Amino acid sequence: KCKECDVRVIVNIAGKGAETGEDKESWQRVAKDQEAMGAEALELDIGGPHGVFGQPEQIKVAASMGVDPEKAARVTRWVKEVVDIPVIPKMTPLAAITDVGFGVQKAGADAVTANNALYGIFIDHETGSFYGTPACCGYLTRDFLPFSLAKVLELTTSLKIPVLGCGGIWNYEDAIRYVMAGCPIVQVSSAKYFKGSSVLKGIIDGLNKYCDEKGYKSTEEFRGIVKEQIKFIRDLPREKEIISPWVLPSSLMPKFDMKKCTGCLICERMCPYNAITVDKEKSNKVNDKYCMGCGMCVGACPENAITLIERKTGEEIWNGRGTAKFKEWDKE
Repeated sequence: KCKECDVRVIVNIAGKGAETGEDKESWQRVAKDQEAMGAEALELDIGGPHGVFGQPEQIKVAASMGVDPEKAARVTRWVKEVVDIPVIPKMTPLAAITDVGFGVQKAGADAVTANNALYGIFIDHETGSFYGTPACCGYLTRDFLPFSLAKVLELTTSLKIPVLGCGGIWNYEDAIRYVMAGCPIVQVSSAKYFKGSSVLKGIIDGLNKYCDEKGYKSTEEFRGIVKEQIKFIRDLPREKEIISPWVLPSSLMPKFDMKKCTGCLICERMCPYNAITVDKEKSNKVNDKYCMGCGMCVGACPENAITLIERKTGEEIWNGRGTAKFKEWDKE
């Protein structure tokens, strides 16, 4: 029926673990069966939480393999041996995700999906019961989105194969965020359970409207546009001395343009380190001992009145709207 409607079919499959020859047989049998029935690609469920926590051994799926690069690569090779269609391992955000990504890429994966669900459940405070099935299992809400996007960017900035994005997509704006992070395809699942299948049409219509308004002919024109801007905290340069007893600050700090500042207090209220003070005269102050140079105030300022600068030289690193100047650091 999907093919009659011109819908492409990617089938999610799972076999047993990755320890014995029997496990290999189960993965290959399922893979061949799905290809024979018309699947155009296979997504390998090596990262779902359903089989990890407390289920009987005989019904466990291969979920725990998602945190083990060798096991994930092994299953990928097994499936690649017996099918001609693309093979796409589905990653878990609980893993050292680039390690697993490199492993399955080397094993021949055609792409990866990021990210699989986390282990969870939702309690309805009105009814004193559960929303949906009363069982702890794979569960996602929109709160998962920032975490998932960070994991996606770790992969899209590292791997050579495509990264399909999913996790916390609630509307077309969320889908755009995944595309901007480098994903050519996005998946929507949990939103359907909360909002109904009509959410899919809303996302498609929203994407079309967004492209029309921005003058894009397709999502490919803005796919991956944030990849060159991103820098992970672990890679940022750090001062050698510890300024605060509990904080090792970065070499960055915000600078305020008081001609643009309206005194809205957004920067002061949202600073996670309570490092910013805005007084009535709009004489904004930054406490050097507390500021981590995270840049959240820069991106949040509605007036574009804050820039991120290098502490020692005063050089502008990011103005909140363009690409951060990290190239000089990469050479060090």
